Amino acid sequence: MPERISREAAVASIKLPPGKCLACELMTGGGEPLVLWEVPRVVALLPRLGVAWGQVLILPRRHVVRFSELDPETWLEMSSLAQRVARALERRFEPARCYVASLGTARSDVPMSCPHLHIHVIPVMDADARPAQVLTWSGGVVRGEAGELETLRDQLLALLEGR
Repeated sequence: MPERISREAAVASIKLPPGKCLACELMTGGGEPLVLWEVPRVVALLPRLGVAWGQVLILPRRHVVRFSELDPETWLEMSSLAQRVARALERRFEPARCYVASLGTARSDVPMSCPHLHIHVIPVMDADARPAQVLTWSGGVVRGEAGELETLRDQLLALLEGR
C-alpha cells in the first residue's frame, strides 16, 4: 500500500531542473510517473506523488499555460479522457465521488502546481471532504512505488479498455 509522507518530504524529493516545467518533465519520464493512456495530443499519467492514491494527471502534450492557448480539439480530448478515467476510478475504488479539476499556474511559489494546463482526476473516499481539504499537500502526500503504480495502471487499463 502506498505510504503517506509529509509535504516537505514530497517537495524535497522533486528534482526539477532549473527553468523546466514540471508537467513537461513528467511527460518525458522525470519524476517517475507512469503513463496510463496516450493519444496524439494528450497523455494521462499516474504520478508517484499525489493527494490521493489513484490520482491521475491529464496533460496536453504541447506546453500551454492558459485556456486561450489550448485548441478546442485538445480540450475535448482532455475532458473526454478525464470522464473515462473518473469512471474507471469509480469502478476500481468505489469512492464517495471523484474530483475533476483543471489546475495550473505560472506562479513558481505554488508547490502543487506548475505552469502547464492540466486536469487532476482524484478519487475522494471521505464523503465529507471538501475541495480545499483534497486539493492540497498540507496534510501530506501519497507516494506510490513503481510496482504499486504498475499494478494500479494495469487495473485501470483493464477498466478503460472494457476488460
